Amino acid sequence: MKEPEERELVKSRERATEFLQTATHDYYSGNFSEALRRLERAKWHNPYSHSVFRLSGQIYFEQNRFRKAFDDWSRAVQLPNDDAMMSRDFDVLKKILRYNRNEMDRLQRHLNKKPEDRISIEQLRELDLQMRD
Repeated sequence: MKEPEERELVKSRERATEFLQTATHDYYSGNFSEALRRLERAKWHNPYSHSVFRLSGQIYFEQNRFRKAFDDWSRAVQLPNDDAMMSRDFDVLKKILRYNRNEMDRLQRHLNKKPEDRISIEQLRELDLQMRD
């Protein structure tokens, strides 16, 4: 790699690290939306950062946005890391997604029999949001 390209790569990784650090602070302050905004910028600067995808997946998980959490955590487990808990957390998320799909099927079957059941309609809507987002 040529020297100017190497410098740009180093600068980009440094920017990603800065965004990750401020996003981590935002996360612990409870400002999830700002943390996610910063993490998106960090991903742009360094799409190979395990920590960035790990944290964004964690935030999505805590917001019950399981599909987004799955996307980010599946990327995180593919990247080199020494995070012993990542596989365990990812397995838990997979079980939640499987449960949600089964529950959605059960609710849909129930609604086919009783289409006026407002509680089941609302439960299905909530699960659908978790699975789509």
